[in-house]
Amino acid sequence: MSSDGSITRAWGDGEHRFRLRIGELRELEAKREAGAFEIYSRLASGSWRVDDIVEVLRLGLIGGGIAPVMALGLTAKYVTPTSFLENVVAAREVLLCALFGDPADAVGKAIGAATETLTDEPSSPSTSAPAQQWDGRFATSTSVPSGNSLLPSTDGADAMAPVNRKHLA
Repeated sequence: MSSDGSITRAWGDGEHRFRLRIGELRELEAKREAGAFEIYSRLASGSWRVDDIVEVLRLGLIGGGIAPVMALGLTAKYVTPTSFLENVVAAREVLLCALFGDPADAVGKAIGAATETLTDEPSSPSTSAPAQQWDGRFATSTSVPSGNSLLPSTDGADAMAPVNRKHLA
């Protein structure tokens, strides 16, 4: 697996590089009328369809650098009823790399290590008081109006009292 979402593996007549970039993923989703993760789930759970396998491998080969006509020929030749299970594993690996990348690629580890070296103090547990827990009751606040709340009256009149419109005219 590679950090660019590609995988090189033995398949068909030799080693091939597979990669599903955004364009290939969009084409896959359009052709299979399903999202990429849905297709991956079908491949992983055993509820796959033949064209799930064929399209993942064909588009993966194209994304890996093989000409579309050649990719079509390779999938027609090597995705056969006697090799479905082998090809399901290959298609699942190709899609897994595209969706999740290389599991060994530790995103964020370098940033965390760099941050620790910038601080003089070692990280220690917080000494502040624990956060107050919610008791399940709703508190009402009348000190700050928000949303559709009525503003407090400055003339002493009740804000909820009916308004005499004749008086206002």
